[in-house]
Amino acid sequence: MQSTEDKKMATEEKGKESADLVAIFLINFPTPIPTKRNSVKPRNVRRHFIIYSLMLKSSYKCTVCGEIHEGWPAIGFMSPHAYHNLSEKDKVDLAELSSDFCTIKYEDQTDRFIRVVLKQKVLGQSETLEYGLWVSLSEKSYNDYVSNYNNHSHQTTYFGYLCSLIPGYVDTLSVKINVVTGLGNNRPEIFPHDDQLENDFVKDYFEGITKQEAERRISMTYHGG
Repeated sequence: MQSTEDKKMATEEKGKESADLVAIFLINFPTPIPTKRNSVKPRNVRRHFIIYSLMLKSSYKCTVCGEIHEGWPAIGFMSPHAYHNLSEKDKVDLAELSSDFCTIKYEDQTDRFIRVVLKQKVLGQSETLEYGLWVSLSEKSYNDYVSNYNNHSHQTTYFGYLCSLIPGYVDTLSVKINVVTGLGNNRPEIFPHDDQLENDFVKDYFEGITKQEAERRISMTYHGG
């Protein structure tokens, strides 16, 4: 359970951030991560993934703590998996990370990543389970996205590869995806290619998951199980 100080911190942070963010469930992360671009920079991160609550109408009862949470939280990652695996020295020497961009400059190549959103269909529900993920782009696509970052009318599609290792799956790295930018300042949405149905993550994306499975994933992430 949250202490009085934790609740006070969550309330203060809520007032500072976007109106889309109504609560932070995982108290290990004092900085909420909204789905709007260019809102906050990651700081004080204790684990690779986080969860944050959006303004959704649904609620769920956590199977671990037994409490009722209003709205399904989205599950987000603070960095690409490649950055997460770097040593602390290499993170300083080779990489640059912000809330929406990441580059890793090796001797023979530069890897480029952007932050995106994936909406997982939940069977029988009007809401989706949202993920905040990272994808790799080609140099051309990355530069185009960077140059149009503040252009809220820019609409295009890039090809990329998923670069987040999602709990509950054997492998979600290098899944082929389309990255679709939209109007406004929301992060791009990604869509896996449908020729990869042998991958359980891609299969779940197209076929949907049950409400119970969505809540299990939230509880697993929330409680670190």
